[in-house]
Amino acid sequence: MNQSYQPAEYYLPHAAPMVLLEQVLAVTEDGACCAVSVSADGVLAPFLDGARRAAGLVRH
Repeated sequence: MNQSYQPAEYYLPHAAPMVLLEQVLAVTEDGACCAVSVSADGVLAPFLDGARRAAGLVRH
């Protein structure tokens, strides 16, 4: 079943630009599963190093 969810801001106590998620994949009573792409044009772009890694934010 393909479920549609609200934007991540709806579920999180954060506001832009600190919502570093792009997609809500699933929501339960206990939590949520979200996704973000690490790319030069994504929401994490300001945090990428020269190798396009978000070393301070993402465990590689």
